[in-house]
This record gives sequence, structure tokens and C-alpha cells, in this order.
Amino acid sequence: MADLFSLEVIVHVNALLKKGNDSGSVVSVWEEIQETLIAHGIAWRAQIPPEFVGVHPENRSKLGVGGSESHHHGWSILQAGWSKKKASDVACIETESSDHAAQQANDSYAELSGGFIPKVKQLKYVSIGGGHTNAFLRACKASCSTPVAKLADSTGHLNVSELACGKPAFADAVQNGMIWFVMHRRCPVVWPNIVSFAQGALNTHANSQQNELEVMLDIHGRMADYIKRGLQPDWKAITEASLHSLPPCAAYIDALVNYVRDNCGGEDGELLHELAEFYKAFEAAASDRRLGSEFVAKLASLTFGPERFPYTLNGCIKANLISPINKIVDGLCKLILPSYLNALTIKGNRGEVKKAEKLMGDCRSLCAAVGVERHHQVKCIGKLDVRLVMHLLNRLKDIEPKPFKTIDDIAEAIGE
Repeated sequence: MADLFSLEVIVHVNALLKKGNDSGSVVSVWEEIQETLIAHGIAWRAQIPPEFVGVHPENRSKLGVGGSESHHHGWSILQAGWSKKKASDVACIETESSDHAAQQANDSYAELSGGFIPKVKQLKYVSIGGGHTNAFLRACKASCSTPVAKLADSTGHLNVSELACGKPAFADAVQNGMIWFVMHRRCPVVWPNIVSFAQGALNTHANSQQNELEVMLDIHGRMADYIKRGLQPDWKAITEASLHSLPPCAAYIDALVNYVRDNCGGEDGELLHELAEFYKAFEAAASDRRLGSEFVAKLASLTFGPERFPYTLNGCIKANLISPINKIVDGLCKLILPSYLNALTIKGNRGEVKKAEKLMGDCRSLCAAVGVERHHQVKCIGKLDVRLVMHLLNRLKDIEPKPFKTIDDIAEAIGE
């Protein structure tokens, strides 16, 4: 290690990271960093079979990968035509066999996917860019079931012999993997922010894929960093830094910042990470769905006096994210229109909101107390939250065929 990580290279890469963060020119600086690391033998390029590459726990600001999302991403790639060169713009880091956090995170992604992505066969590397593409390749190799009808064979599964017919480059990628930019396992130790920096650069290349939840998690991560250092969050600096990757939601970044500031669930971002788990478990037919500026701004501006209802607000996001196809307009979720949210602040409805919020909290406590496995918790709690929110908005009939007239009726159906 002493030979690889000389003081000279450590100082040089630190200077590059600072340059990129200060200027916002993360893409060009990331290319400089890659060249530097390769020149010093700290990084290299290698073809790696998909079953050996998982996802870094910090990937996409801890949003990770989702099963349905990876299949839709795979379909879009196959439609455009598999490009070995384009697919080589991916990066990963060597991992230790004792990295239980990475193993646990990747097991969770597989469990939440509903069978759409298999578990990593042997976790040797964790990706910081290219995770969805690799998850799709892994799913193809394992002949997983698929939610994308155009990818499915007669049994509803991915069939490599059919999907790769006449596509030798894709067939090779499924079998042998993509060409990765691989960093030495010690890089994140020597440069603690290199993972987030690289992800920012790679997200800028693929900014159309960076959804609002991912940006919210990024905002929270920056906020938490200030708090860990004993500082008050500099929201202006946080906002500017989150814009470096040129996210599609840049025009309403302030609304996302406001929501995170008031409803993230504290320093550990408990509620945001719960949203991320829900997203992976319940992602519906289209992966690139958006909440939109009007919905986010309205939700962030709701006030209840001295009272707070974080589970209810989070539930509104959950419900809108799983909007049925007939409630999606140009990728915008329309199950809950901004005007519907007014029902939550009506004084005559406050008792019902309190009752729903308490039930949401009680359900979480009960699941934790009896040791319900996390992926089952996510699905049970997610379904409850959505039902309760839609009941409060008097819109439950839009998604639920079974009639629930009261909150008590919904409580009795927990787990169904």
C-alpha cells in the first residue's frame, strides 16, 4: 500500500477532488482522477462477470438498485442497441470478504426486488456507476422473471438465447460482464469522499436517470455531514452542491431541500431511507416516474401548527410513486394532485390524520418488536401507509377495490 498510495498521489488526488467540488466541473475532473489512479496502479480496467459485482451501499445516495427499474433500464438499452463502449463507462471498487454492510445491502436489494434480480453469487466488487445495467445482466444470466412484457419469453422469464440472438456483444456481457473501471479497495479509506464524487460525475453523464428521491437522499447526506462535523447545515451550499450533477429536478430543487430539511426523519434520514426501500419494493411499470414541482412544493409547504405528521407526508409520496399507468402523464405521477393535499390540513379532518399517524407508528413498532424481516416490513408498512393516506384524501377508491370505510377497517387488514 505504501508504494501505491504515495504522499504525492494522495495530495494530487485530494487537490483534484477539491477542484471538482469547488468548480462543479466534476466530469472532467473525474476523468483526470481516473487517469491518475491508473497511472499509479491504484485502478485498472477489467471485464468482470455480473454475478461478482454488487452495488456500493452509498450508490445513488443510498437509493441503490431496484428490480423493475433495472429491467426497464435493460429494455431501453436493448432497444437502442447494446454498445460495448458505452457500457464501459462504469466504475466499481474491490470489496473485502468481511464487508458485511455491503453484503447485507445487496441481499436487501434482491429481497425487495420480488425475484427480478438474484443475489450476488460472490461479492467481490461494489459498483458506484452501472449498477442497474449490471443487475439486469445478472438477472438475464439467472433467467429471472421480468415485469417487462417485451423482455419476457413464453414463461414470463428472461431468456438469454432469445434476447441475445444476433447480439454477440450483449451475449458476451451477460456471460462475461462489462469492462469496469476498478478502484483499489483502499481508495475510499485514503479519499473518503471519492465515492460520492465519482457518483456525482457518473450521474451527470446519466442525469436523466437521477430521480427526485435520489436527489433528496443526496441533499440529506450533505446535511448529515454538516451535523456530524458539529456545524449548522449551510442550505445554500447544500443546494448548490446538489445541482452539480444537473438533475432533471433542478428547477424545483428548493422544494426538495425544504422537504428534506423538515421531513427527513432526523440526522440518520430514517424516513427518506424508508422511502428508498419502498421505492425498490413497489416500483411500478415505469421506472422514470416523477413527482413534479407542484406536488413537491405543495407537500413541503403543508403546515399543521405545532403538530407534525411525518409518516402521513411520507405516505403521500409513497402513494403518488405507485400511481397506476392511467394516472401517469408524461412520466408525472398524477394519482395525488396537489389540490388533494388540502384535505390533510382541514381542521375537521385533524382527528383522522392523528389516528392514521398513530396507526402508522404503531405498525412500525409492532413489526420491529416481533422481528418481522425487513423486506416484509417494507411491504406491509408501505401498503398500510398508502391505504391510510388515500383514505384521508377520500381517494382510496382510485387504487383499492376492497371497500375500507374507516381507519379501523384498514387496521384490521394489515398484512393483506
